Amino acid sequence: MDIVLGLIVSVLQDGFIYGIMAIGVCVTYQVLNFPDLSV
Repeated sequence: MDIVLGLIVSVLQDGFIYGIMAIGVCVTYQVLNFPDLSV
């Protein structure tokens, strides 16, 4: 059970980080009208 819980936590952390990166790209694209992929 500990392995499953650790896996779930790591997947959620990775998803949170990728979500923040995607929001950053969307905001720069909307504000600058330029796809800034340097995040």
